[in-house]
Amino acid sequence: MTGRSVTSPVVTILTVTRGRLGAALVQDLHARAEHLAAVAGRPVRLSGVHAPSGPLDPMVVGAVCDLIARSHPIVVVEALGQPGPAAAVAEQALRAAASVVTASEALVAQCGPRLHDLAAAHGVAFLIACGGCPLPPLVLLAARPAGVAWEVSHRPQPAGRCWG
Repeated sequence: MTGRSVTSPVVTILTVTRGRLGAALVQDLHARAEHLAAVAGRPVRLSGVHAPSGPLDPMVVGAVCDLIARSHPIVVVEALGQPGPAAAVAEQALRAAASVVTASEALVAQCGPRLHDLAAAHGVAFLIACGGCPLPPLVLLAARPAGVAWEVSHRPQPAGRCWG
């Protein structure tokens, strides 16, 4: 198991997104970065790659995988909306001992068990943010060091509101 056993001084979050949904997720994370840092008890550094809607060039996916290998993020937030590229990004992140939070139900349907197994083998998390599940708390949960338990509660939100 290669997971993170020591708390990093900074929570590094790499967002890999596409289209309007991805842009909205990134905007939400940036708007809540200060709150995320307060809850995590350490600074949060957000960076990311955002592609417009449409098919993803395989060279872009390869470049993102190289970026993950070089930058060693603690959490990768994936919202590509295309299972093939999403699987490549998630696999690279998990192999690099980064937890993954995905917003892709199709990725989970096609690759979920395999990605959960890969996450377990590397001591990190593979978490799903879909169906109204709140993304920022999942990012914090994914950023926790190995062996540290956090209690996360989710209260139901009115329609159209993801988290409060």
